[in-house]
Amino acid sequence: MKFLLTSAALFAAMTGTAIASPWYVQAHGEFTWMEDTDLDIGGAKAGDLEYDLEYAAGATLGYDFQPFRVEIEAMYREADFDDLANSVVAPAGFGGSIETYTAMVNAYYDIDTGSNWAPYVGAGLGVAQHEFDSITIQTSDEDTVLAYQAMAGISYNFSDYPAITIGGGYRFFGTQSPEFSDRTGTKVELDNYAGHNLEYFIRWNF
Repeated sequence: MKFLLTSAALFAAMTGTAIASPWYVQAHGEFTWMEDTDLDIGGAKAGDLEYDLEYAAGATLGYDFQPFRVEIEAMYREADFDDLANSVVAPAGFGGSIETYTAMVNAYYDIDTGSNWAPYVGAGLGVAQHEFDSITIQTSDEDTVLAYQAMAGISYNFSDYPAITIGGGYRFFGTQSPEFSDRTGTKVELDNYAGHNLEYFIRWNF
């Protein structure tokens, strides 16, 4: 009995320490709807670039000092090209994709509702490395630009497992206009890169 009581006390102490820790890690995913953008080749508009429905995934390391949180975030995004509308460059279709790797610093404000539910708002700033590949216009190049985002949603903290939080919401993500070069050295530019995202996550305070 003494052993059981000692073990229970030790477990409670360890659990309490984990719960009290302000540090957390988070796994994160998104469904992405990219905004159409003008594709310029050699300084002239080549068409309206359209994308498929895409996804993003990543992880964060954060510090929670309620009601604020700060974190660093690494994400991977992929956007396959669906079509180049209003174009004479690729009338039969436009193939390729743009892959994006981001490193962001985010700040959040969690709204205390006195319950397990907590709405949140946040914003982030960082860098994005775009890798543009298209066999249609013979381009395979990369560019690193400034990235920014804004988030809003709601999270839920489990009473029985207070170190675990899940949630979801909306995220807008965008970057400066990336520029690339095709195999002849001609400039290929996207007038903007921006997307609307449905995000979901699970967070663990350790």
